[in-house]
Amino acid sequence: MGEMDDWTRLPFGQGTAVEQIARTDALTAAVARGECGPTLRWYGYFGCTVILGVGQPDTIVRTDLVSDPSAPLIAKRSSGGAAVLADASFLALDVIVPSTSRHAGHDVVEAYRWPGEAWRRAISRVRTDRGHLAEETDARISVVPVALARIDRATVQTSPAGTPERWRESVCFGTLSPYEVAWQRNVDDPDGLPVKLVGLSQIRRRGVVLYQIGVHSAFDAMVMARALAVDVAHEEEVASVLRDRIGHLGELGLTKADWPDLMSAVETELLKAD
Repeated sequence: MGEMDDWTRLPFGQGTAVEQIARTDALTAAVARGECGPTLRWYGYFGCTVILGVGQPDTIVRTDLVSDPSAPLIAKRSSGGAAVLADASFLALDVIVPSTSRHAGHDVVEAYRWPGEAWRRAISRVRTDRGHLAEETDARISVVPVALARIDRATVQTSPAGTPERWRESVCFGTLSPYEVAWQRNVDDPDGLPVKLVGLSQIRRRGVVLYQIGVHSAFDAMVMARALAVDVAHEEEVASVLRDRIGHLGELGLTKADWPDLMSAVETELLKAD
């Protein structure tokens, strides 16, 4: 590698969650077999689906959702992590590389640094181009240090089971992980915990590494809370916790109309590293 032309860069496409999961799996298998090189694929979703991480039990979501036409659908992806609310406001990116690529890395955690830093720079660039980013607010967008992610994870895991705070570990954007992009929402508390803006997950198989990356343009915390197997009496409390912990592009002055420029900026930053 070394040139952008070495990558297969697929155009943005929309589909149902089931269709997008199948497309990701097919492309990942093709890269693993050596049928194509490193690949970037942008996509969005029709409808509303809660997509579980490969290791999550189905019991974290309500069992009666299948009979409620107004509720989100339920699906499961091949990569790890927790549940994602995939709706029309969610922008997703697959970065698929052969295991021989230097971007595959050998340290699972450190491997996230490359895509995380690329997204941080890209978002800052688009915000600057839109006139939303003043010099003094640049530091509000950052990648999550490993130590901070561990503190956040420990806070959640020491919370009593069934509490709203504990439920946020079931939602991908509810907790911080190393090298994800975070946003310091509260300017009056610069030392406070930032909210997650860009989520990262990965899967490693023989011959291939898949990074799945996503960002919300808006986020409906109540839809997510109602999809979880939460006692109805506590749905609003869980939604409130998720609302407090999950960021979205709308907070940064960006909308779906900015997706094309954001996608271009992310590609530039990712491939610049080659």
